[in-house]
Amino acid sequence: WILDALAGGPVGLLASLAVAVFLLARRARGALALQGAPGFAAQAAAGTFLLGLGAVLLTRAAAAPGSAPPLAILRRVALEAALTGLAAAPLHAPLRWLGRRLEREPEAAWPGGLS
Repeated sequence: WILDALAGGPVGLLASLAVAVFLLARRARGALALQGAPGFAAQAAAGTFLLGLGAVLLTRAAAAPGSAPPLAILRRVALEAALTGLAAAPLHAPLRWLGRRLEREPEAAWPGGLS
């Protein structure tokens, strides 16, 4: 809902697309064997592109003919996806470290046994 409010699009559009991209990424991760920082970057870029593509196509389908976004905007979506992939690569190692820390037992991960 917050994504839709900030983007100014129809309510539920970006939230639904984000869930669909997340589920697709979970399925693709196991099937494609994307490993390491390059795989993480490729998956982040692909997810960003699919989210933007879906938003443009669904908005074009739902909008009035004169107010639909032009397909030329997909170049900006592709640029955003490429920049997201470049930014994701250096984040891979810190995110894996954080994931390992959070997978431990609550007593070991949080001082004082906070859960």
